[in-house]
Amino acid sequence: MRSIVANIASYNNEEYGVALFFSTRSSAFRCAAQRIAHAFTRLSGCVVLVACMSFPAIAEPNRPPSSVLSGLSLEAKMVVLDTDFFDAYNQCDLRRFGDYMVPNVEFLHDQGGLMLSRAMVVAATKKYICGKVRRELVPGSLRVYPIKNYGALAMGEHRFCELATQQCVGIAKFTHVWRERNGKWQMTRILSYDHQPLKP
Repeated sequence: MRSIVANIASYNNEEYGVALFFSTRSSAFRCAAQRIAHAFTRLSGCVVLVACMSFPAIAEPNRPPSSVLSGLSLEAKMVVLDTDFFDAYNQCDLRRFGDYMVPNVEFLHDQGGLMLSRAMVVAATKKYICGKVRRELVPGSLRVYPIKNYGALAMGEHRFCELATQQCVGIAKFTHVWRERNGKWQMTRILSYDHQPLKP
């Protein structure tokens, strides 16, 4: 919780000061563009059905309580949510990671295509990302736009870094559609696109 409070303070002191948000975060990611695309291709048909059936129920994930978000501006809320969502991703905390998506989330990837459920996204992340790659938000790239009577749109850029080499090898853009219901924020649509190798 202290890290989230520190992140908010950093945001308030520096416009979109997200450089610090992932400086102390670690664990779990690898050349995500290729691996997620591979996951999308493989997780289809019967495999999708198995993934949906075998994914455990998400119960009481350790995510920031609504009290942490209630007094924040929309931009600061998105900073907290993005930080915690990808912290769960990097640490392979799949319950917390999955709880940030609605069950029928749409995940569109420019190289891999479309996934139509939280179970598929979590299964792909577990198989192809955990322990291999970490995600880093590009400092200053996050932009937030309100959606009336619904939630918010968050857009930005992020880097993908191999844990084995500690080298960031790719960069991409993202767009997240967030829905707020009774104080709980979840993504209904995730877009990941314009994947490019990082120039040395």
